[in-house]
Amino acid sequence: MVVDPLKYFNDGWNCAESVLLTFNEALKDESLKAALGSALGGGGAHNLSLCGALNGGLIVLGGFYDRKSSGDRNYYRHIHGKAQVLIDRFREKHGSLECASLTGYNSLQSESDLQKFKSDKARRGKCEQYVQDVALIVAEIIEAEPEKIKNS
Repeated sequence: MVVDPLKYFNDGWNCAESVLLTFNEALKDESLKAALGSALGGGGAHNLSLCGALNGGLIVLGGFYDRKSSGDRNYYRHIHGKAQVLIDRFREKHGSLECASLTGYNSLQSESDLQKFKSDKARRGKCEQYVQDVALIVAEIIEAEPEKIKNS
């Protein structure tokens, strides 16, 4: 599976949207819409909490493994295991899951903070790496179960 989230990220989509659009294309899954990640950029509405790319990856995994009924408890064990792989691998590589520590910013609540964040090339380079890493890890998780890939 070829994944290239930077084509979306560099076109102005936020980190979560970029991951979602990448898998919308790669899996031909129209349910993975950018809008699902629109509020997740900057660590969730610019609150610098859980990395938006990571949030996007978690949504992709949830959509890919597609829970069919509220009573399906095996689904939880399965999807939580897959999500934990993503979380653990990301944390191992980057040392944190939080946008604040990953980007070095403490606040994005003022317009001046947000403008600085958006124009910071070093921060952008870090976020490009996070978006790429999440997409690659998610692709590896999904490719480990090729029989589940729809429309391939």
